[in-house]
Amino acid sequence: MLMRVFSPTGTLLEKEVEKVNFQALDGAHTFLPKHADYLSVLTPDVVTYESGGKKSYIACNRGVILKQGENVFLSVRSAIFNDDLKALIEQMRTEFKKEEEERKETNAVMARLEAGLTRGFMKLSDRGALPDDG
Repeated sequence: MLMRVFSPTGTLLEKEVEKVNFQALDGAHTFLPKHADYLSVLTPDVVTYESGGKKSYIACNRGVILKQGENVFLSVRSAIFNDDLKALIEQMRTEFKKEEEERKETNAVMARLEAGLTRGFMKLSDRGALPDDG
């Protein structure tokens, strides 16, 4: 099977694999070459794949997985690759925590901008600079 991993920044991986294990919203699954086509939403977890008899790992924050014929497609928000599972789990804790903190900071900045715009419109409305809806 040809596995391709995509993120918003582009193609992260394109590799021939024999097996893919993953955790989805509806449970744990394994893709093998002759399995039926399937689409599911990935939970934040580790995707395991085997290529040449060797296991490798991808930590995926969020995404979807599709098996279509001899192809497996992963579309993820972010991913971390490592052949050492213990090292990957540690990387995952650090990176995903950092991403979550950045997301929270972005949300806080957006909330402050929205509040500032609302206050500005209220001041304009009080001065009669905005048309009355009524």
